[in-house]
Amino acid sequence: MLAESELELIPPKLRSHPHVTRWAKRRGRKPGECLLIASKHHVAMRDKRLPERDRRGRPDIVHVTLLHVLDSPAARENLIDVYVHTRHDQVIWFRNDVRLPRDQYRFFGLMEQVLKEGQAPPDADDPLIEVLDVDVWKILDANEVNVLLSERGDRIEPVGYLAGILDAGVDRVGVIVGGFPKGDFSEEFYERADDVVRLYDEPLDAWTVAARIVTAFELAAGVLG
Repeated sequence: MLAESELELIPPKLRSHPHVTRWAKRRGRKPGECLLIASKHHVAMRDKRLPERDRRGRPDIVHVTLLHVLDSPAARENLIDVYVHTRHDQVIWFRNDVRLPRDQYRFFGLMEQVLKEGQAPPDADDPLIEVLDVDVWKILDANEVNVLLSERGDRIEPVGYLAGILDAGVDRVGVIVGGFPKGDFSEEFYERADDVVRLYDEPLDAWTVAARIVTAFELAAGVLG
């Protein structure tokens, strides 16, 4: 799970700002139907003093991370479930065979559709992407073990660590990676996690952490090699 991801539609506080209205008009959308993108809306975020503006508006983190995870052998063999949890506590599920756009702005358009319609394709009985009507904790409580990746955790060697969990007979392991550019998880994630670990002694980007964890799982589970 990519948790507390900075993926959100432009908040009401910013929707009347000239930079936002011009951006939305160029795209043929209403301001409230567009994603908040820090590189495009930083002036509005500054002028309106948007809370936590130094970490918001980063859907690119979600995009790059999902490209790494969904193109993995583990996803292709349907061995992992992929969820994105947002700052507004929405939980978005991605089917393992979904082919996401490689172009960043096409992906942003897709996420705008998903957040507006609740799924993609909009009218499909079996959607590829869906906003779930569940609490994030219900998703995590379904796992036998939840592991939080944080700089505050103990350093691990990921293949051996995951092999140990699998060898103990655990069938469902939840791995939580932060979908934000700076800062930390809410304390409830620490309270709910069964273990808190880190891969390295310096901060790593979300997509780097996710890619290495998925590869470690593939090695530990015998998917690779």
